[in-house]
Amino acid sequence: MYKSGGIHAFTLDTKEGIAESRNFCPLYGINEEATTGTSNGALTDYLFHNKILNEFNQEYTFLQEHSMGRPSKIITKLINKNNPKVMVGKSNYLVKRGTMLGVTSRHIINLKNPF
Repeated sequence: MYKSGGIHAFTLDTKEGIAESRNFCPLYGINEEATTGTSNGALTDYLFHNKILNEFNQEYTFLQEHSMGRPSKIITKLINKNNPKVMVGKSNYLVKRGTMLGVTSRHIINLKNPF
């Protein structure tokens, strides 16, 4: 028997975006993840190789975890037509606001526009 680290369930039957998904990783103690850029990046590659996505340098939007009340939009882009690669970014839903102590500006990375 194989142990799967996670399952990324998705549907293409959605009113917005390319797909809506849910990600489960019980093997690692994560019942359900709110946002998984890695899984949606892999899903982009899967959809490309199965001829569902075929446009390069275009942003594709994937929806995740609306069912948890923590909606996320993961943005992917296919680049380099001769040697295809996938770029991944996301927009976040604010869960909590607070102050971090002991953090300097060198620890902060601005990812407003990952592309």
